[in-house]
Amino acid sequence: MPTPEELAFFLRNIIKNPKYDSTTDNLLHCNHLVQDTFNYFGYKGFEGLTANQIFEKCLGSKDFEEQEPEQCAWLVKQYGYLAVAVAVGDPHGHVSVVFPGIPVFSGKWQCHVPTVASTGDPNRIAGCNFFFKHKPRFFKLKDSTV
Repeated sequence: MPTPEELAFFLRNIIKNPKYDSTTDNLLHCNHLVQDTFNYFGYKGFEGLTANQIFEKCLGSKDFEEQEPEQCAWLVKQYGYLAVAVAVGDPHGHVSVVFPGIPVFSGKWQCHVPTVASTGDPNRIAGCNFFFKHKPRFFKLKDSTV
């Protein structure tokens, strides 16, 4: 498991990678950003999965536990846990990596939510409410898994 500082440094750099630039092919590459982040820190279980498949994997896996938004934000900030924000969609959903920062208040959902590193227009680090139409679900990788 990375330290919060290691995770923040990695995420600040990875979102700048042109590989995730949606302006070149009109695809969001959110699943690739998540796969590459988790792979880098030792968890290979998202390889080749779409956002919807990542949701199903988290929901049905003993390696993950679902978290309330504010609790998830604090765990990542304090301990560097690897966590995802994910929403299922049709034909595809969206997924992002929870960033180790303080929770931010979402006027859209009237609650505190995690900051995330996400693909979009532009790729950036911001409150998850900027990337998801509906409040996503949050899953933290159990520390004994990596």
